[in-house]
Amino acid sequence: MDILGVDIMVNKVLSIMQLVIAPFELFMGIPVLGWMTNISLLFIPSILLGFAHIAMMVILIVNKMKWYPSLLGLLAAILSIVPFIGMFLHLGSAGTYIYEGVVGLTKK
Repeated sequence: MDILGVDIMVNKVLSIMQLVIAPFELFMGIPVLGWMTNISLLFIPSILLGFAHIAMMVILIVNKMKWYPSLLGLLAAILSIVPFIGMFLHLGSAGTYIYEGVVGLTKK
């Protein structure tokens, strides 16, 4: 139910949240830099991103929006210990977050 444009505003805010998470995913997808950051900080960046993806997935499911970027990001956070698989998953997650965020902001 769209009362005073609240649903539209919530969708815009969620799209902005997706665009905020995307640069972190892009950084973690940089071949050597992301992996070395993850290793040197004892996988804390991946753990924090994993929690962010879980929270974002729950919010997107409740608001009936596409949640597959969050699932891909969660898989990337879990599999980030494997260098190239984690890299491709992080880059794919960043791409889907950017796509869904831009589409959500341009939708009326």
